[in-house]
Amino acid sequence: VFSVTEGEDKPLKYPDMFRAARLMLLSKVDLLPHLTFDADKAVEYARRVNPALEVIRVSTTSGEGFAEWLAWVEKGLAAAKAARQENVAALKARIAELEGLLARR
Repeated sequence: VFSVTEGEDKPLKYPDMFRAARLMLLSKVDLLPHLTFDADKAVEYARRVNPALEVIRVSTTSGEGFAEWLAWVEKGLAAAKAARQENVAALKARIAELEGLLARR
């Protein structure tokens, strides 16, 4: 979470945090009309550190970005569930293979 009140250069000051992230929530975007913060420059700096970084602009005041954020979380959960199911299927197949080997002994 990167608040618009923190300064555009935060990704350059703390690159490890942005390099490790998959998603950056740019928060408090409803305050942008009242600040000198350049949101596009902040995203540019963050992507300079991590070109694959996804960015969602959010506002708790207006609700902007929350549906997109929820969809991102749900997509990640679905991917994790699918991966888990693949692992379980692979383990079951391996168990069946080993049981077959034992049965032949």
